[in-house]
Amino acid sequence: EYGSCWLEGYTLPHEEEFKKLLGVPKEKRLLTLVPIGVPAEEPTREKRSLQEVLHWERY
Repeated sequence: EYGSCWLEGYTLPHEEEFKKLLGVPKEKRLLTLVPIGVPAEEPTREKRSLQEVLHWERY
């Protein structure tokens, strides 16, 4: 099973390295990265259903 982790671009300490790796032009900014892969460890929290965490247009 794959996992992901939201990374906010405003505070990415290695933004230039990511841009080079991904082929992003220098004048562009990375605002968000969402790496996807196989977790090294099993999650300790129970996975919540989509209905619990997804909201459409209102809470």
